[in-house]
Amino acid sequence: MASRQPTTRTRGMVSLAEAATLAGVSTRTLRRRIAEGILPAYRTGPRLIRLDPADLLELIKPMNETAADRLETRTAVQFAAEKVRRAGGF
Repeated sequence: MASRQPTTRTRGMVSLAEAATLAGVSTRTLRRRIAEGILPAYRTGPRLIRLDPADLLELIKPMNETAADRLETRTAVQFAAEKVRRAGGF
């Protein structure tokens, strides 16, 4: 079976499983947030759901300033690493 290349619209988006790994939650939690309208998602086929990694930040709310600082640093590093991984870097 031939692999399809991502279109311009879906490039940069991640699957539900990848998003769950990035956010540190289960796919079930993400599906629940999508159903509640908290998390925007995009259907790219009859069974394929894609998410914009930037939208995952909306799920995470810091409880204090220290947590906010750590979150800012951690998410920047995680998203950069994920981008490299998806590009075939490691």
